[in-house]
Amino acid sequence: MKVCYLRIIRWATTQNAAELLRTYMQTCIKMPKKGLNVSQYISRFLVLNNYLEMLPCLKQIQGSPVNLARADVKFTDIELCPMILSGMDTPLALAYHALKGRDHFATSVKQLKEDLESIEPSVALSKETTFKEGMSSKSGGSKPAKSGNGKGYNKKARMSSRDEKIPRKSSTPKSGETQEKLCQKCAKWSPEVKNTHNTSECFKWNNDGSKGRRNNKGKYASNNVSAHQMGEMVSMFQAFSKAKSTDSKKRKARKNKKRKHVRDSRYLSSDDDTMDSDSS
Repeated sequence: MKVCYLRIIRWATTQNAAELLRTYMQTCIKMPKKGLNVSQYISRFLVLNNYLEMLPCLKQIQGSPVNLARADVKFTDIELCPMILSGMDTPLALAYHALKGRDHFATSVKQLKEDLESIEPSVALSKETTFKEGMSSKSGGSKPAKSGNGKGYNKKARMSSRDEKIPRKSSTPKSGETQEKLCQKCAKWSPEVKNTHNTSECFKWNNDGSKGRRNNKGKYASNNVSAHQMGEMVSMFQAFSKAKSTDSKKRKARKNKKRKHVRDSRYLSSDDDTMDSDSS
């Protein structure tokens, strides 16, 4: 009868179905944090353990190794207890080990189930209390107020009512800061902006009182170009223009010479044709 059953079950499973189920029970089963209690979790293990005797294994294949262990054999209680504890929720497993001690070995699934069911309510209550305390600290707790003058704000610059102005940064310079900027050129001809930059950074006015040059973006360009540098720039530009003009003349001359050569060759070919017709 079992042989017939195994032939039928082979249509729906693979030959190593028992080995796969044993691996699944040892590594993949984990107790969810919600929706499943200890009794249901252990019952699931026992149901799967009973399925092992009904599945085909590699040992049933003809010519399999002699030393190959059969996988269609149920786990013993000593084997099941570590598997149950390893897949259990962490707080519950820690509470069990704290209750029984570090050197305790569980050898009975029935006794393990009773011990876990006895501590399950206290663990659930502890988790619920911790969750409520965390939520209350997030919603009702107030953040500590910042103190000190970290970013330049005055210690007294705090709003005590909605009608007060928003506090601003202190305009008093800190110790070690540079002195106020002053441009002597702008002090003479545009005093409203004299404290925005120093004299060496001024591009708005020249030394003689004339306005500085503006670039195409509307900003003042630098006038710190010496006469020697300007002369070099002019000479370079003239040399470039002269070279460009000479090159264009050479190209034009080569082009005219080529046109003349083509025109002369046409005349020569027409004269040869005329001489041939006269001789004939």
